[in-house]
This record gives sequence, C-alpha cells and structure tokens, in this order.
Amino acid sequence: MGITLLLASFNQVSRPWQKLNWGIQLLVGPFILSHATGSLLVLLSASNVICGFVVLCYLVLFLPYAELFVKPLKNFWFRLFWVIFFFQIAISPAIYYGISTNHGNRWLTLLLTTGCLGAITYFITVTRVFAAWRLQTPLSLTTQQLKLNWAVVLTYCLLVVLFLYSNLASCQRLIWRNDLHQWQQLLLSLESGIGEETLCRYAILTLLLVLLRNTKWPLQLLLGIFGSSLIFGLFHFINLTDQSLSLTIYQFCFTTVSGIFFALIFLYTGQLWLVMLIHFVMDFAASLSNGATFGGTVSWADYQSVLVLAILMVGLTTWMMFGKRAQVMVQRVRILTNVVR
Repeated sequence: MGITLLLASFNQVSRPWQKLNWGIQLLVGPFILSHATGSLLVLLSASNVICGFVVLCYLVLFLPYAELFVKPLKNFWFRLFWVIFFFQIAISPAIYYGISTNHGNRWLTLLLTTGCLGAITYFITVTRVFAAWRLQTPLSLTTQQLKLNWAVVLTYCLLVVLFLYSNLASCQRLIWRNDLHQWQQLLLSLESGIGEETLCRYAILTLLLVLLRNTKWPLQLLLGIFGSSLIFGLFHFINLTDQSLSLTIYQFCFTTVSGIFFALIFLYTGQLWLVMLIHFVMDFAASLSNGATFGGTVSWADYQSVLVLAILMVGLTTWMMFGKRAQVMVQRVRILTNVVR
C-alpha cells in the first residue's frame, strides 16, 4: 500500500504505472482497511468506549477510498463487478477481521462478525459512490412524490403476508430467546435486509436499468427486474459451503421469486427502506421458527408454494405494466436512469 501511494506521489510516473497503482488500490484497499479495523478492535478490546469509536469510524472508513479509486470507474461491467466485489468484503467482517466469537465483549463481537455493521457501511459507501458516478441515490426517489393507488398498496400488503406465510409454512411454533442467540439472529436479519437490498434492489437494478435505458418499454423494466432478481438468487449458492444442495436450490428459487416482488415494491413506492424492512421481517420471523424451511429439509410442498408465488409474481408484473400503475413505474425508472447534471 505504501509503495503504491509513493508511486502515485510522483508526477513523472508513466500512465501505465499510474493505472497499475490505481488497480492495486481499488482491489487491495478494502481488505487492508477492514483488516486494520479488526486489528484495532482486537488490540483495544479492554475499552468498550474506544472500540465503539472505532466501530463508528468504520461506517465512513471507505468514503475516501471510494472518492479516490472507485469514482473513476466508467465501464458498466467494472461498476457491476465492484458493487459485488465490495459487498463480499464489507458484509463479511468475520473473515477479514479475524475476531474470535469468544473474544472480549460478545455482544459487540456479534455486531462485527454477523455483518450487520458491514451492511450499514456498504449502504453508506455505495450511496456515495453512485453520487460520485452522477447516478441517482435512494433519496432521489423519496423526494419525488407520486400518487399511489391504494388498491396496489393493499395488494402488496396481502402478498407480503403470503410470502411470510410461505416462508413459515413448515414452522411448528415461534420461539423467542432472550440471549445472545436471539441478538445474533436479529443482526443477521438486519444484515440481509440492509445489505442485500442495497446490493440487488438499488445498486444492481439501477445499473441494469441505466445499461438498458435505450431499450423500449416495458422490456427495459422487465430485464432489469428479472435480471437483478436472478443475480439475487444466484448469490445464495454461496450457502453450499454449509448446507445441502437441495436446500440451496430451494433458496435460489424462493429468493429469485421474492426478488421480483421486492423490485416491484421498490420501483412502485420508491422507498428502499420499506423493502429493507419487509426483507428483515421475513428473515427474522424465519429465525424465530422451530422447524422452518430454511433451517431444515425441503419437501415437494415447499416447491409447490414457490411455484404458486412465481405464478403470482408473473401475474403481478403483468398487471403493473398497464394503467396508472405503469405510469408510476415509468417515472421511477426515468428518475433512476437520469444522470445528475
């Protein structure tokens, strides 16, 4: 890191060396910053006050890195690579920090090792990066007040209940534990809600819509929604490291279908926080269940429920392509794909 910074300080360094330096900083910088943060937290574990200050600093630690090395990215594929690459680093601090779950304050340690802190950091950094790329931020959608149809809102509410029921279909009972385990499940659910929605429903969906902005309506919207949802589902194949293939395939199917639903909610309401909240509630409710699908085996009934949800999502997507519903979606997409002047 020091050598590349030294190279960057000399004006006479040739352009190939400057590009090499930039590439090294872009790829290696996040690892070094994450590991340095973890090392500080390990060394300063005796002081919860100082550790808390380091944790707060981590939330904005990557902003200078984003301004210097991520902002110059112009190519769509490089940008798409970065939002996925950085997600894996920011969201999984346990890997890069090297912090034991038995180290120091266990409540604080879980905050770090679950990835909840990383999810918030990822949201802050990505929002800043998109602003640097002169693309719209989630705030851009919330400032545009569009008239919503209450029939559509009610339909979405009923479908949220249906998704929640499908997720807990094999649940025998809900269990609330007043211990570290429940704290961990709460943080994991927040990680999924904040981190995955920032990545898939905001970053990837926006980039796809910008890439397809010259594509005719409604093909642009359909490709953006289904493309981002498919990527969302494919991410869950990472879980093969600690669970069966059959359960992972089921997760892929369920998350791909739910991704379509989340994307429709985001594009119709313009509220990313709302999608984060729904995602969090679904995951946290599943964590409270005894014998929930994601924690056990998969049956044909589970696949049947996913098939029903998939059919409903196809029907819902088609319904949203007409009337005033479509007009709202068109305006949301125009806002997201509009380059800030």
